[in-house]
Amino acid sequence: MVSDISALSGKAHAPGVTGQTLTSIDTYRALVRRSPTADFLIEFGGFLAAHDRADEAETFYARAREQLAADAAAGVRADAAIIFFEADHGDAAKALRDAEQAVAERPFFENHEAYAWALDVNERYDEAAAAIDEAKSIGIRDADMYVRAAQIDHARGDDAEARRELAIALQMLQQNGGLQGMLGKF
Repeated sequence: MVSDISALSGKAHAPGVTGQTLTSIDTYRALVRRSPTADFLIEFGGFLAAHDRADEAETFYARAREQLAADAAAGVRADAAIIFFEADHGDAAKALRDAEQAVAERPFFENHEAYAWALDVNERYDEAAAAIDEAKSIGIRDADMYVRAAQIDHARGDDAEARRELAIALQMLQQNGGLQGMLGKF
């Protein structure tokens, strides 16, 4: 039995990438029984949604929302992963407020990326483009960030730039052997 919770998360995700969806689901269930944190509930929900189990995913997203509300009441600030979740599955305006606070307090590239995404889902596309450029200027090359940059460019009507951003993301994934891992998210 895996005793490290983070290792159990990796053990849950890995079989799903190779098509062993039920093994992943069983392991994720064990993970969220042992550690029902919002991060793991969201991760499991995302895995379920990516494997055509949207109704089941929503159950875990609802549990995550409850945990996030309790965390917020206790003064816990949202990190980038939570901001992305809120932007994609919750309250876009709250995601933006949380992202603004995160960037002001912790100006890491992930928070800049989350801020850009929150601006995008709030249909503030030009500001989102500037924010994603700020995230990219930090110098960390992250394929997910370039995919989001492409989505922002597309929303702004700049499909040529969107294709360029996607080409960069694809190149990163191929160089790092991460294409299969990235596809496993979908």
